[in-house]
Amino acid sequence: MSWRKLDDDGQDLCRSLDYVLDGIHALKNSAREGRRMEGRGGGDEIDTKEIWCPELFSSSTVTSVIAKDAKASLRRMKDVKNILSSLWKSIDEAIHAVSELTIKDIRADGLSHLPDDILAIIFEMYVDELSIPTNGEYRKILYPPLVISSVCRRFRQIALRLPNLWKLVTLSFPEKLLLLHKERCSNPIVQISPATEDFGRYKRSKIFGTVHPPHQWRELHVHVACEDEAQLYIKRLRSAIGKTPLKSLEYLSIRNDLLDEPRGRIGLSASIYALGGHFPELCSWQMPKLTRLELRNVLPLEPIQCENVTSFSFELRNAKDPLNLAALRRLLESMPKMQTLSVAFSVDCSFDLTGRVNHPVKLPDLTSLDFKVEGSTPGLAITQFKGLVDTQSLSRLKFDLWSEVLPIERDFNAWVHAFFIEPRTGGRVFRNVERFALNVGSFRGSSRSFEEIFASMPRVQEVSLVLPQYADIQILEHWLDQGAFWRLRSLRIELVQTPGYQCLLDEGRSNFDPLFRSPHCKDFESLEVRNRTSYDLTEGKARLQNLLGEKLQWIDCGRPSPVW
Repeated sequence: MSWRKLDDDGQDLCRSLDYVLDGIHALKNSAREGRRMEGRGGGDEIDTKEIWCPELFSSSTVTSVIAKDAKASLRRMKDVKNILSSLWKSIDEAIHAVSELTIKDIRADGLSHLPDDILAIIFEMYVDELSIPTNGEYRKILYPPLVISSVCRRFRQIALRLPNLWKLVTLSFPEKLLLLHKERCSNPIVQISPATEDFGRYKRSKIFGTVHPPHQWRELHVHVACEDEAQLYIKRLRSAIGKTPLKSLEYLSIRNDLLDEPRGRIGLSASIYALGGHFPELCSWQMPKLTRLELRNVLPLEPIQCENVTSFSFELRNAKDPLNLAALRRLLESMPKMQTLSVAFSVDCSFDLTGRVNHPVKLPDLTSLDFKVEGSTPGLAITQFKGLVDTQSLSRLKFDLWSEVLPIERDFNAWVHAFFIEPRTGGRVFRNVERFALNVGSFRGSSRSFEEIFASMPRVQEVSLVLPQYADIQILEHWLDQGAFWRLRSLRIELVQTPGYQCLLDEGRSNFDPLFRSPHCKDFESLEVRNRTSYDLTEGKARLQNLLGEKLQWIDCGRPSPVW
């Protein structure tokens, strides 16, 4: 039934609006009498049918309805409904327009009512989360502390009282800004990055003569792209630091990009031993508070004084120098209090054979290891490194494999065998690991390799897997009979989209079913599945739901690209 078109002179519209106003007035009077709207419960309720059609519902004595009156009432109510729908739409449009017009003012008003200590926390989070440019030309508009300071007087006053907003100083900062930081933060973070534009301007930087002296630095980050930069920065650091103890330094990172022609400027790549060879003072730096050390393509020939380091990250990527196993051993021995270790290898050769290891380095506090391997790294390099580290004290382990081109499955099998199998005894390498994370990138893997992984950690309780949907992983009965997963409590599986093959959680059965049914896995509590594929796994999900009930949490996440 179509709506009746109102007349053109507006009289019908006025009558309809009067009808709406009469109904609202009646509703208002009923509310004043203490009556409630229908459905809200309690007390005497308003019969809204009486509001809009009193001639039919207000009298209990009415026994018959005249058709003509009923048609008129229906027509009137439908006209009113049409008008109210238009009004409802216009109100939505007005709300949207006012919101768009005033949202900035409303947010600003909300911020203005926050106390200073809350604003201080917000400002520090803002500065920490945003990436402050540390190379290239300095631009005020990109610098968060100055952005905050320029908003209003109150923000500026708060920012001036927060040293952490001004902690970072870099080569790209002009002298005026360096002096500003010196005034506002007494324990700076000094960052030395590759020159992306004017190399001469970096040579002329007055950073070391302007900021606080080295014994007040809390962090030092040195990043070089080539041999020329390494020589320059080492010379500047040698002059600035000398024999001064770095008694406030808590975090040191040194990164070497090994570029032959950085940003179009001709230069030789720096050796991984460059800092140790050109800068022997590095090994004599006194850093009593240093707890975090990161080295990328840097391997000092002599150990650094870092006896209090608890977190160490070491990466070798595209290194062209022979790998000195004895130097790496001495470096690990210089950190007896290490608790967490992160290692990444992407190299074409193994360590030199003169650095054979007879026994691992004693690291009694080491409980966490992250290991990444990619490229064409030989399995021997992994075996040699693993021989340096006593893995029996580890309680947390993360293992990542990656290939930037088409994955070669024999590399996967070789890496897994080298890392998870004890070469002399074939025993369980990670006997005390309780938390384990595995990311296999785009490798399919093999059942035998996955068996070697999980057989090596009989006490594992939490397992997190990032797998392509076609991964060749299938839990077999004899794994469980031999002790695998007996203490497992939670399993998290993230499926990543890759071409071809069916999914390991397809509708017929999942490759993990034996695990869920095994009498050995009595402590199992939860399975979380994050599906990032385009596969329709509705039936597989339903089947797992029937099998696990409330133990299953299934999340469909869309289809982003795999992340290393």
